[in-house]
Amino acid sequence: MLAVVLFGCVQIPEPMPEAPKPTLQEKQAAAKSLIRDWEKLRLRAYKCSAQRWSIGFGTISKAGEKITEAEAEKRMVNYLEQNVYSKGMARYADELSIGQYAAFASYQYNTGKRITSCDTILTRWEGFTAKGKFTAGLENRRVAEYAVCAEVSIGEAWVRNAELTKIDRNGIIRQKR
Repeated sequence: MLAVVLFGCVQIPEPMPEAPKPTLQEKQAAAKSLIRDWEKLRLRAYKCSAQRWSIGFGTISKAGEKITEAEAEKRMVNYLEQNVYSKGMARYADELSIGQYAAFASYQYNTGKRITSCDTILTRWEGFTAKGKFTAGLENRRVAEYAVCAEVSIGEAWVRNAELTKIDRNGIIRQKR
């Protein structure tokens, strides 16, 4: 501890105040922002990489459906409230940083699977596949989610991804550890 001596007295500086704890609303806003970055807004139904009809910010749809931007936002929020925030995330939301909360929510929104650690984002094989096939787009998303979660640069996240990837002698990814 640093002390300052003034005229024979020791003055101990005041401790730095802690940064205010982020609110649940701030964490949820960060989650929605991360999801929007990856899902992109589409107002007409489309087939996603898993060959399912999707619309808006990646919510379930049917062929030929059209919606407004407000409806897309409402569908995303409803899905998050019913399937992400209330299932699993609510139990430990207070303990998570904004980055962890956003990354876990984004992963669950995209895969339907709950996770509780940053490394899990990079080690669950289903997080990298659509219909059982590896896709580079999902790998990019998982690496970005890891960077947000672990509060590291995107370059450091790619290094961690490589550390957790098992590649055969032909250079083909065989499994995530």
